[in-house]
Amino acid sequence: MILLFSMHHTFSKIYEYQASNIYQNTDIVIDYDEYSSARLINERNLQEDYGEYFDEILCFFNINLLTETNGQRYYSQMFSSKDYEFERLIDQDVDLKDNEVIITKAYAEAYNLNIGDDFNFYILDKSFNYTIKQIYPEYGVFEGNSFFVNKEVILDELYGLGDFSNFGNTVYLDVNDNYDLNEVFNILDNSDDYGDYHIFLTIDWEYINSKAMDNISMFLSLGLVVLLAILMVLDSLFPIVNKNLKQNLGVINTLGGESKIILEVSLLQWLMYIFVSLIIGLILSGFVINYGIYMYGLRGFIYVGILPIILSLITVIVFVEIRAYISFRKINSESIASKSKDKRFNIYKIQIPIFIIALLALIIELYFKFFSLAVHSLIIVILSLYVALNLSSIFLIGLSKLLKKIKSKSVFSLFQTKHLISNKHIHQSLRVLFISLISIVLVFSVRSYLYEEIDKFYNVMDFDLAVTNINDYDEELLQEINNYDVSSIDEGIIYSDVNVYFNEVEYQPSKYFISMDIDNISNYVGIDIIKYNDQYITDTKPIVILPKNFELVYGLNIGDTVTLNLNYKLRDIEMIVAGYFDTNFDNFIYSNIYEKDIYQDEAKINTVFINSEDKTDIYDDLIIDYSEKMYFVIDPDSYFDELVEGVEKVTNYFSVFTAFLILCFVIVIFNNTLLVFFDIKSDLVKVKVLGASKKDFMCMLLLEFVILLLIIISVGLVEILILSNHLKGIVLLINYYKDISAYTNAVIIGFVLSSVVLLLSYWYYYKQIMKIKMIDEIKFY
Repeated sequence: MILLFSMHHTFSKIYEYQASNIYQNTDIVIDYDEYSSARLINERNLQEDYGEYFDEILCFFNINLLTETNGQRYYSQMFSSKDYEFERLIDQDVDLKDNEVIITKAYAEAYNLNIGDDFNFYILDKSFNYTIKQIYPEYGVFEGNSFFVNKEVILDELYGLGDFSNFGNTVYLDVNDNYDLNEVFNILDNSDDYGDYHIFLTIDWEYINSKAMDNISMFLSLGLVVLLAILMVLDSLFPIVNKNLKQNLGVINTLGGESKIILEVSLLQWLMYIFVSLIIGLILSGFVINYGIYMYGLRGFIYVGILPIILSLITVIVFVEIRAYISFRKINSESIASKSKDKRFNIYKIQIPIFIIALLALIIELYFKFFSLAVHSLIIVILSLYVALNLSSIFLIGLSKLLKKIKSKSVFSLFQTKHLISNKHIHQSLRVLFISLISIVLVFSVRSYLYEEIDKFYNVMDFDLAVTNINDYDEELLQEINNYDVSSIDEGIIYSDVNVYFNEVEYQPSKYFISMDIDNISNYVGIDIIKYNDQYITDTKPIVILPKNFELVYGLNIGDTVTLNLNYKLRDIEMIVAGYFDTNFDNFIYSNIYEKDIYQDEAKINTVFINSEDKTDIYDDLIIDYSEKMYFVIDPDSYFDELVEGVEKVTNYFSVFTAFLILCFVIVIFNNTLLVFFDIKSDLVKVKVLGASKKDFMCMLLLEFVILLLIIISVGLVEILILSNHLKGIVLLINYYKDISAYTNAVIIGFVLSSVVLLLSYWYYYKQIMKIKMIDEIKFY
């Protein structure tokens, strides 16, 4: 439960640590985009006009360019600055000559590079021949395929600016603690000097919260079922823990004592159990969370949040204390004689009227849908689980009564059917088995969904290459690129990190925004457009095509108007919803804004999309020819690896989390069978005394296992189908939607795993029966 309530806290910390690990002491970064009036920033002016706000200003000239080592060519990130600035950025000593480079350890390992090897890179038609001087561990932004060279040499070679080492295109700023970070950011962002540059906070709390919520939305509906399972497991413990409560209460009443003494002792007993469980839960939760972030790829330690602990503790205490009080009141209402002598098992009774009402309500809501999708889904999930759990008991009672009537008498028909029909703990055990099976299937389904989304992502960006970050586009550039070996090219726009506003309160961030001729989009985007209405294409307002989940989450209809903030120049842009992308990937948006005359001055073409039969050679040529202009050549297979890697990291974390959940439910299934054994142990002793053989017990338990398994599989299949269609709708209550359904492989694995564990638990059940020492048990009972 602590893990469930810690999901948001954990992912918030993960993204906070991730940003901190990348940027270290840097609070604000200034670089350029297509709207920047210049591509170089003067560090001296920044120091003179705004220096009081900063403890440190590090001015770099960074560029992505083509690199060659050992005959291999590939893209690399060049860092260049004064040596002391790089020392502060990576916390390492630096001593370089003009023709020497420092590379990352990851870079060296990826391409088998060593100190002293030749290292060549290209900018425009110039080749730079360097030697590897040092190999440093990855640190902050200096990671992956990154290398460092002296800035003065590079600027002199490219622009004849060797004496102007105070110029750069990326500035890392460490804000003085005496100033408010957001105020300093706003001062720079609204200034005439830097307002048209790309300025961002290294730790964006709004983004962190959005990403955390997006991740936990995949687990929210499953969490509801898991929480229900936890409460059912707790409820199943009461018959065992309170087994001697009735007799003790009878003795106290007989001696003239007050019943509240037993109540106080019972409540105190449960509080002790809760306290011990809390300690164990904190240790296990801390282990799972931190092993999960290790698998995510972060090095650090996340403490379990105070709020999740408090919520978990309140939930468990309230449930346990209320349940303990109800149990006490029920026992206390019995006569003194019944309390003192009656050691029979608790009788299970199905509330048929309530069951019928729930079933009718379920059928009516399924067909008529009286409520919104989110509320409708919640009602269906709750009612279907209630009906399924009770239906399992009805089937168990019916089959047991049928088997009880068979002419061939056996230990099962004479003894065990009585317990299967009316023993309350066995029916509670059946419910726990059922909800555990459902939970395991759903856990595997979430894992399957995550891995499937990784595979599907590459279909979204279905172009071979793109030249982007263009700030001076004209038709001549398109013709130039068309002279390369290309099969198709089209102009367009790519923006990143845009916001879609649905009203004054609700908005949704999106990672990628594309604008181009809609007739050509299918050449470069590999997802279908659904519900598209082309009548809005001629409207003065631009159209927008959104991911399909936006329709459900925000109640959008075709023809509705939404507002987009694309960048600092294109804000509050009204667009008409003209269709949806048929994808779960909610970080991709299309618009035709670049075609609208009223936005031509602001919505400038910054990208040329390319398809080519000779991708490798043209990629190298484009980098060489356009890197000096600071254009960026995108290979989707590698450029979007960062985004895919982020999804893979989340999947790695969820793998740890879900593996722990699966292990917990495996233990629950096994332990639940043992609780049944202890509950009917006294009756088993009597059967053994009457001469039941090993074979009799084995046949009895095997038949019980088969009956329980058939029931939970048959009812479970129907319930999983219902949950698969409706559980995902519950997430709409918090304005998120993930189209997660039960996967066939998840259902098969869940059923097989549950069956194997249940079979092993019954084998252990049988071994425990064989170990019973009848003399000791008879003396006790």
